[in-house]
Order: sequence, then C-alpha cells, then structure tokens
Amino acid sequence: MQSLQHQIEAADAQLRSSRQFLEEQAAERDAEREELLGQITKLKTALREQKLANSFDDETKLLEQQLEEAQKQIKIISEEKQSSEENLSEAKAKIWELREIVSNLEKELATSRENEAALASKINEWEELFDKQMQAHQDLVVEFETVKQNVKSQGMNEAMELPLQDISGLHQIKTQILWLERSLSRRTKELETLYVFDANLSSPSEDISARDEMVNTPDSGRVDSPGLPLEQMSCLYEQFVRHSRAEDATVKCLRDTVLQLTAVRGQLSEVQLERDALQGRYNKTLAELSEAKVQREELRHTLFQNKTDRDQEKHAEMDMLQDKVKTLAKALLIKEEEMKEKERLMEQKDRMMWSLEQELSSKQDITDHRIRDASHLSHSELRPKRIASPVVRFNDTTLNNSYGTLGMEKERNPLNHSEQRIDLVEQNKRLKEELLQKEEIIVEIKADADALKKVLNDLQEKVNEAKRHSDNMSEQENVAGEYKIQIERNLETIKRYENEIEKLEQELEVLMKQYKVSNKEKTDYKHEIDRLTEKINEIQTQCSEYDAKNTQLKAQIESCERDFSDFIREFAISDKNKLGGEDVSIGDLVETLRKELKSYVENNELSKRVTDELDERVQSYQQEITNLKLKESTLKKRNQAVEEKLEKCEHEIENLKQNELLLKNQLDRVNLSCEVFKAKASELNEKEELIDKLKKNIELSEQNYVEMEKEMNEIREKEKQMFDEIQDKEKHVKILKENVNALQDEINKQECEQCKEYSMRDQTRLNEQLAMNFPADQSATTSFDIKSLKDEMFSELAEKLRKELQLSAKLDEKLLSKQKDFAYEQQDHIIQTLNEDKRKLKELLLTERARFESEQLQDADLLEKLRNKLETNKESYKKTVQRLETEMKDIMADKVELLAKVSQLEKSLESYRSSLDQMSRKSQELEIAFNEQKSLREETKIKLKLESANLKSAKEKIIVLENELAKSKDKLDSNDVMTKSDVENVVKEQIALTTQAMKISELEKLLSEQKSQQDEETNRKQLEERIKSLTETRVQLEETVQTLTGKRTQLEERIKSLTETLMNETRKVLRLEAELEVRKTEISEHSERTKEFQEKLREKETNLEIEKERVTTLREKLLEKSKTLAEELEKNKSLEEKVRGLHREVDVMFSQKHNEVEHSKQMRQILVRLMRAESCNKSLVFQKRYLKNMINSYVRSECKTVQMLEGRPHEPVKPKRTFRCVVFTIISISRMKYLRRKRSTTMLRTLR
Repeated sequence: MQSLQHQIEAADAQLRSSRQFLEEQAAERDAEREELLGQITKLKTALREQKLANSFDDETKLLEQQLEEAQKQIKIISEEKQSSEENLSEAKAKIWELREIVSNLEKELATSRENEAALASKINEWEELFDKQMQAHQDLVVEFETVKQNVKSQGMNEAMELPLQDISGLHQIKTQILWLERSLSRRTKELETLYVFDANLSSPSEDISARDEMVNTPDSGRVDSPGLPLEQMSCLYEQFVRHSRAEDATVKCLRDTVLQLTAVRGQLSEVQLERDALQGRYNKTLAELSEAKVQREELRHTLFQNKTDRDQEKHAEMDMLQDKVKTLAKALLIKEEEMKEKERLMEQKDRMMWSLEQELSSKQDITDHRIRDASHLSHSELRPKRIASPVVRFNDTTLNNSYGTLGMEKERNPLNHSEQRIDLVEQNKRLKEELLQKEEIIVEIKADADALKKVLNDLQEKVNEAKRHSDNMSEQENVAGEYKIQIERNLETIKRYENEIEKLEQELEVLMKQYKVSNKEKTDYKHEIDRLTEKINEIQTQCSEYDAKNTQLKAQIESCERDFSDFIREFAISDKNKLGGEDVSIGDLVETLRKELKSYVENNELSKRVTDELDERVQSYQQEITNLKLKESTLKKRNQAVEEKLEKCEHEIENLKQNELLLKNQLDRVNLSCEVFKAKASELNEKEELIDKLKKNIELSEQNYVEMEKEMNEIREKEKQMFDEIQDKEKHVKILKENVNALQDEINKQECEQCKEYSMRDQTRLNEQLAMNFPADQSATTSFDIKSLKDEMFSELAEKLRKELQLSAKLDEKLLSKQKDFAYEQQDHIIQTLNEDKRKLKELLLTERARFESEQLQDADLLEKLRNKLETNKESYKKTVQRLETEMKDIMADKVELLAKVSQLEKSLESYRSSLDQMSRKSQELEIAFNEQKSLREETKIKLKLESANLKSAKEKIIVLENELAKSKDKLDSNDVMTKSDVENVVKEQIALTTQAMKISELEKLLSEQKSQQDEETNRKQLEERIKSLTETRVQLEETVQTLTGKRTQLEERIKSLTETLMNETRKVLRLEAELEVRKTEISEHSERTKEFQEKLREKETNLEIEKERVTTLREKLLEKSKTLAEELEKNKSLEEKVRGLHREVDVMFSQKHNEVEHSKQMRQILVRLMRAESCNKSLVFQKRYLKNMINSYVRSECKTVQMLEGRPHEPVKPKRTFRCVVFTIISISRMKYLRRKRSTTMLRTLR
C-alpha cells in the first residue's frame, strides 16, 4: 500500500510538473507569437521600403540612360573633332603637294641654270678656240707680209741686175704682181670683214656669202693666174696658193664657229627668256605659297586657339562629368551594397523564420512525446530538456536584437533615400544644363567648320581664277561641242570611279566597324576570362578552405574516437572496481548512453554524408575548374587566333589605308584634271558661244545673201524685161525713123507735087496701118507729126512731159541709187564679213588644228593614263577580291570552328545541366534520406525503450538466477551424488547462464558505449556547431550554385548572341559575295563601255574629218559665190550704163516739138498708165519684200524648231507668233497674186 501511495504521489508530482511545464511553454509560445507578429509588421514595412528602393532603381536607370546619351554626344563631338582633324590633314596634304610643285619648279630652275652654265662653258670654249684661230691667222698674215717684202726686195734686185732684159717678161711680172696684190688685198678685206663680224657678231652667214660675191665681182679686177717664167715667182706662187688654201680653211672654220656662236646665243636668249618666265612663275607660286602659308598659319593659330580653348572646356566638362559619374557610381555602389545588405538581412530573416518554424515543429513534437511519455519518464529525463529551453530563449533574444537593429536601420534609411532622391534630381538638372552647353559648343564647332570650308572654297576659287587667267585659250570650231561631250563622258567615268572609290571607302568603314566590333568582343572575352580566372581562384580558395575544414573534421573525429576508446577503458575499469555493491544508477546511465550513442551515430552519419556531398561537390567543382581551364585555354587559343586575325586585319587595313591614300592622291590628281577639264569646258563654252555668234552672223549673212540673190534675180528679171522693152522700143524707133524718112520724102514730094493727092492718101493709109500695127508707139508717131500739132500745145505737153519724166527719172534714179547703194553696201559688207570670216576661220583652223593635235595628244596620254589606272584598279580590285576570298575562306573556317566550339559549349552545357540535375536529384535523395534517418531515429528511440525494459527484466532474472545458483550450490554441498536428470538440468542451466553472461557482456558494452556517449556530449555540441557551419557552407554553396546557374544562363545568352553574330557574319559574307558578283558585272560593263567609248572616239574622228571636208567645200562655194557676185555687179554696172544711154536717147526723141492735141491726150493716158504700172510694180516689190521678211521670220522659227529637235539651246517661241506668221504669209501671197493680175492688166492696157 505504501508503495502504491508513493507511486500515486510521484504520479501527482509528475502531473503537476508537467502542467507547470506546459503552462510555461504556452506562455513562451504566446510571447513567441507576439514577437512573430512584430516581425511580420517589420517585414511588411521592409517590403514597402523595398518598393521605394525599386522606384529609386528606376530613377537610377534613367540617370544611367542619360549618362549613356551624354557619352554618345561626347563620342559625336570626338568624331566631329576627328573629321576636323582629317580636314586639316587634307589641307596639310594639299600644302605638301604645293611644296612638291615648288620643289619641282626649283629643280627645273636648277636644271635650267645648269644648262646655262654648260652653255656658258661651251661659249667660253668656243671663244678660246676662236681666239686661238685668230692668233694663228695673225701669225699667217705676219708671215705673208714678210714673204711679200722678201719678194719685193728680190724682184727689185733682179730688176737691177737684169735691166730691161725682156719687155714681155716684165709685163708678165707686173701682171703677176698686180694679181698677187689684188688677191692679197681681197684676202685682207675678207679678214677685215671677218674681224668686223667677230667684233659685232650681228651679221648672219648670208652677209658673208654676199661679201664673197662682192669681192668676186668683175669690178675688182680679178685676173686668172698667168704663166710664171721665173722660178722664184713660181715658188712664191706655190706658197701663196698654200697660204690661200690655209686661209680658206681658217675662214670656213671661223664662219662655222660664228654660226655656232649665233645659234648658241639664240639658245641662250631663249633659255634666258624661259628662265625669266620660270622665275616669274616661281615668284608667283612663292607669293601664293607665302599667302597660303600666312593663311594656313592664321587658320592654324585660330584653330589651335579654338581647339585649345575647346579642349580645355571639353576636358573641364569631361572632368566634371567623370566626377559626376564617379559620384553617381559611388552612390550606385552604396545603394547596391545597401540592397545587398537588405537582401542578406532578408535571407537571414528567412533563415531565422525557417529555423523558428523547425524549432516550433521540434517543440511540438517534443511536447507531444512528453505528454505521451509523462507517466513513464522520470525527473532525471526532464532536466536536460529544461536546460535546453534557455538556449532557445537566448536565440530568441539574439533574433530580437537583430530585428531591432534592422528596424533602426530601416528607420534611418528613409531620410537617406529622400536625400539621395533630391541629389539625383539636382544631378539630372545639372546634366541637362551640361547637355545644352555641349549642344551650343557643337553648334559653334559646326559654324567654325563652315567658316573653314568657306575659306577653303575661296582659296580654291582663287586658284581656279589663277588657272583661268593663266590658261586663256582662243576660240574653237564646231568640234568643240563633240569634244565637250567627250569631256562630259570622261567626267562621268571619273564620277563613276569616284562612286566606286566611295563604295570602297564605305567597305573600309564597314571593315573598320567590324574591326572595332572584334576589338570590343576581344575586350569582352578578356574581361570574361579575367572574371572566370577570378572565380576559379575564389573556388580554389573555397576548395582549399573546405579541404582544411575536412582535415580539421577528420582530426576531430580521430580525437573523438580516441577519447571514446579511453572513456570505454576507464568505464570498464570503473565497472570492475565497482562490482562490489555500490549504488549506481546503471539504468539511467545506460539510457543516456544509448541516446547519446544514437545521436552521435546519426550525427556521424550526417557528417559523413555531408562530407561525401562536399567531396562530390568538390569533385564537381574540380571538374568545372578543369572545364573552365580547358575553356580558358581554348579561349586563349581563340584570342591568339583572333589577335593573329586582328594583326592580319590591321596589316590589311594599313594596306587599304595606303591604297586609300594612293586613291586620294589619284583623286586629287583627277580632281585637278577635272578642274582643268572644267576650265577647258568653260573656255569651250565661251568658244561655243562665240561660234554660235559666228554661226548666227553667218546665218544672217547667208540670209542676206539669199535676199541679195533674190533681189539680184528680181533685178535681173527687171533688167531682162527692161532690155526686152528697150529692144522693142529700139525696133519701134527704127521703124519710126524709117517712117519719118519716108514721110519726109513724101512731104518733099508733096511740096514738089501738090497735086498728088493719091500719094497722100496712100501715105495716110500707110500711116493708119502703121498706127494699127504699132498702137503701143502712137505717142512716138504723134510726136513726130509736126504738121498735125500746134506749137503751143506741143510746148505745153513737152514741158509737162519733161517735168513728169524728170520726176519719174528722179524717182527711178533715187530708187535705183538706193537699191544700188544698199546692194553695194550689202555686197561690201558681205564681202568684208566673208573675208573676215575666212581670215578668222583660217586662224581658227590653224590654231585649232595645233590645239586639236595637242589635245589629241593629251587625250591619248589621258586615255593611256586612264587605261593604266584601270589596269591598276583592276589589279587592285583583283587583289582585293582575292583577299576577300581568302578572308571569306578564313571566315568560313572560323565559322566552322565557332560552330564546333558552339557544339562543344552546348555539349558542356548539357553536361552541366545534367550535373545540375544530378545535384538536384542528390539533394532530393539527401532530403529523403534525412527524413528516413529521422524516422529511424524515432524507431531506435522506441527500440531503446523496449531494450531498457528488457534489460530490467533480464536483471531481475539474473538476480533470481543468482539466488537459484546459490541454492543449487547449497544443494550440491548437501548432495554429493547426482542423477543424470540432475546433470542435464545443470548443463542446461550452465548454457542458459553462459547465454545470459553473453547478454550481460553485450549490455555492459552498450553501457560502456553509453558512458562514452555521455563523455562525448561536449563533442556532440561541437559537432552540432560544426554541422551548423556546414549548413551555412551548404547555403553558400547553394548560392554559388545559383550564381553558376545565372552564369550558365549568361553563357547561353552569349552563345545565342554568338550564333546570331555568326548568322550575321554569314549574311554579310553572302552579301559580300553578291557585291563581288555585282562588281564583276560592273567591271565587265565598264570594259564594254570603254570599248564603246573608243569606238565613239573613232567615229568622232571620222566625223571631224568629214566636217573638215565640209568646211573646205563651203569655202570653195563661198569663193565661187563671191566670184559670181563680182561678175553680176559688173553686169549690173554695164546694164545701168545701157539704160542711161537709152534714157538719153528717149529724152532726145521727146525733146522735139509736137503740136497735135490728140497726141497730148494719148500721152496723158500713157503717162497715167505708166504711173499706175510703176505704182503696181512698186507695190509688188514692197509686197515681195514683206513676204520675204515674213518667210524669213518663219524660217527662223523653223530653225528654232530644228534647234529644239537637235537639243541645242533656244528661246521658246510663242504659239501666237507662229499663227500670226502663217496668217500674214497667206495674206501676202493672196496680195501678190492680186498685184500680178493688176500689173498684167495695166501692161495690156498700156500696150493697147
């Protein structure tokens, strides 16, 4: 009963203690809930602040965009600066070209001076030779004089010795001496003339020949050499002949030297003139160069000042911007650090929450377990659990402190965020102001560039004006238009070359951009390599740390095993010492040892698993490191290949730059030639204008000529008509004279024979018949009927007729004089213009032939140069094509390599993905194993409890068995003899005892192990701490895995970008291939065009020859026309003289007196009709002139239409004008028809 009461009291105590424990836990959980709610509120506030931070991140992105825009503007400014520097370099190149030109001119001057020096040296040598020859000639003259004196003395002596030997011999001697004297005098004269010629050096060689002829004239008394009777005279004569021959030779030499001297001096004068011209040009070029240098220095100075000022301003602005960028970068770094700290705090909070949740779950499990086992557990079991609660509280307090610090930081952060926002707004404003300032600076730079361009354009205009002034060319022929077309085509070809060069420049720019992109990729690869190396180093350091930790863990595990073995030994010794009956709570120790052993085994297994995992991860990391090293090596190889390619590209770019410079030089030369061609084209335009003017003048002259021809034809027709009329009148006059003579005879007969009326009737009949036959000349017949008319009427009519005739004659004379004067003036003007045109055409033809030949030579040179350039361009193009093909091959090879590398990278990524999947699977397996271990741990706990109960029952049985053994020993002592059954029972009992002893030994081992576990609680705590550290390292490793996954994504993106770049490169390659094909087609077309151009040149040459022939034919026609005009003028003069004679005769005929009234009436009628006829003639003439003018105007309009069709410039003709012209022509034609009819009727009436 007492035992039951004790048990009941113990149970009540346990219940009370459990209730107290539960109440304490409930209070603690309430406090924890309140803390968690506070933490949740704090986390909400942190989330709100995070949103604000995200807004600040957006603002930072905007600022970064603005910074990028500012950097782009800075790049644009730098590009403009580079363009201005390139312009300066071009100006410098032009200056260098001018310097080269000056150096060439200086070289030409030096060569001309050297030539002058050589000519001077030659002149000096010739003068020395001339002096030597003159000295030799003087010596000969002295010798001749001495010989002459000796001859004279000898002759005198012989004359004294032989006085008057023979008169004939003396006469011969005298003649011979005279001949010698004359010849000597002639020689002396020649020598004197030579001396004079040498002194003046102005008379040419023709003067020498004239003097020879003057000397050899018959007046000089030259006599042939007679026979020589004396021997001395014969010797003297031979010497004289030799002397004369030598003298002739010397004279010839002297003449040759004089001619050479004159030629040399003429060359000297020409060379001096050329030197003066070159000196003038050199001075002009020096002056222009000095002006250009002054302008260049001024420009340089201004540019340098502007550049320095702008550079200073830009550097200042750049420094400001860099400082601002640095400050912004620092602010961004600070913000990033703050964000990282916040993320770390959030991660810590998450970890703490996770740990709290795990602790709560563990506490719930513990409470449930304690509630279940409250009746079975003792007070000793509850002590360690009550001890563990302060640890949790301590952790809670640390968490609360950490949350408090976080809350303080969060409370401080909003102010910092507001201040940073204000700073960012101010920085935005500053950046905008700086951007505006930069835009103003850019505008100023553009204005300066425009001013520089204007200055350069002014200089170019001055140069062009100087060229135009220097190259004033004369007028040219109709071939100028075709030559202009040729020049335009040449200019078109040059423009095509320029376009091709621009395309090549664009390709160069594309290559440069590709080079820059490759450089950027190279830098990116280098940065990636550096980052990978840094990461590899970090991973190696981590691996080394993990290796060190593993070694430490192994050492600790070995030390724990040693301590455990020592503890087991000590426990065994203590058990041997304490078998005597000491009161030891073996059950408690066994249970604690079992629990500690299980926990230690589990921890050991966990540590082993963690170590295995770590080893696996280390191996994976080592594999990754090896892969990264391999990648690094491959990247290095790629970098080396890329560097080699870049070097090749740089060499190619240098070659291309050199080619570009050569092309620029060629372009400059072509531009100069284009400028020359343009100047020539302007001059050709002027010449064309002059030629057009000449053509217009020629057309006008031709029109005037046509008009004159028409007028001459009209005059000829009129003259023919007048001649016919005069002939008719002469016939009538002859008949009238005959009639008059007959009438006079008849009158005489009537005076003699008054009675003869029949004769009078016959005469009247005859007169009537004559009147009927000749009605047109009745006026003339009536004028001769002296008897039928009275004197008064005849006198009046005669006066009136004379007045009218005088007026008509005056009018006719005036008209004829005006017509003749106009015709003569026009003819003179036409002849003068034709002569002037002939003269001008001759001059033009001569000048143009020379220039055309020179231009043909120049064109041939240009064509050769262009062909050479084309060949060089073709060769360069072929070389470029070959290079591009090689580059294409290299690019394709690189493409294949890159594809292979991409495939390798994909494989490595797949392997990496598979490894990551394996890692994730392993992590899942580890979680599953961890859960299984937890379940096993619970099962082992249950089994330990059961085994503890079994141990208790076994101990009780052992006590019972010991008692029985004691009893059996007593029995054995009492009973010495035993039966078989008793023996068997004893054996069985011994076996059972041995089995129980074995069990006890095992239990003792377990107890020893549990004791060692109790000693190793401290080690367990250390292991827990290590496990925590390992978990932290696991978290870090997971973070590294996440970073590696991010890197993997980055690498995948990079691979995608590389594939895209490869696709773009392939597209570019295809484009380049298409461009190459297009270029090949263009080259073939260009070759065909060159062939067509050559064929057109040949056709134009043939056209030129045809036009030359046409010009010659036109000249011949003009000459023939001028001859015909002169002949016609002479004919007109003769006809005018005949007409004047006829008028005189008519005046004589009409001067006679007539007295008949009928004749006066007839005369009046005739005069009226004549006046009408003359008025009709005049109106017809004026109408013809009007029609001619109208037709000429219509012809001019037609000429303009022809010009329109030919494409020549013309003034637009109004449609009204053409319509009016047509209407007036129709009216004039109808008027002409009417006047012709009227004239015919009037003529018939007058004849009647």
